[in-house]
This record gives sequence, structure tokens and C-alpha cells, in this order.
Amino acid sequence: MALLAACSSGPEATVKGFYKALDAGKTDTAKGYLSAQITEMLGNGKLDMALAEGAKNMADCGGLDKVEVTLSGEGEVRRGSAAISFKGDCPAKNDDVMLVQENDAWKIGIGK
Repeated sequence: MALLAACSSGPEATVKGFYKALDAGKTDTAKGYLSAQITEMLGNGKLDMALAEGAKNMADCGGLDKVEVTLSGEGEVRRGSAAISFKGDCPAKNDDVMLVQENDAWKIGIGK
């Protein structure tokens, strides 16, 4: 069901969905928002560990407060940033993001 939501969403919703899945500790759902390029580059083992660490870090920061996404571009690629704030004492952070269309769905890709 989560993969269907990822497929029908726009690029901003894909980024927000990824962080919300990590916040909920749903690393398999979060993985569904990532491009095949990321999975192939890291392999499932390293990717699973990275996502689990991301979910733990988010929990250690009191959980996700909000994600604000700013993207630009046209066609099948969007680039921008995600401003992430937490409910706990951790400082907000900005992540550079790149999205690509893959099989008619927006996925988080590799690049700056």
C-alpha cells in the first residue's frame, strides 16, 4: 500500500513520505521511496543498515516535527533541499535531495 502511495505522489510528497516512514521506523517503506540506482550502489545490506541508523537518529531527536521541501527543475529530474525539524532538542537540518522519475513514480536519487 505504501508503495502505491509513493507511486501516485509528486516529488515533494515522495521526500516527505520518505522522512515520515523513517520517523515511524518503517525502513522497508522508506526503501520504497529510493531509486533503483541507490539500491544497486549500496546493496540491500548496507541500505538496510543506513535506513535503520536514520530511523534511530530520528527517534533519538524526539521524532520528526516537520519537513519542508523546496525543489526546482523540469522533466524527469528535480533538485532541491528538505528542511527537517525535530520535536526534541536536535537542531534542524537541511538535506540536499534529487528526485528522478522511475517507472512513472518519483524516487529519491543520487546526486547534488
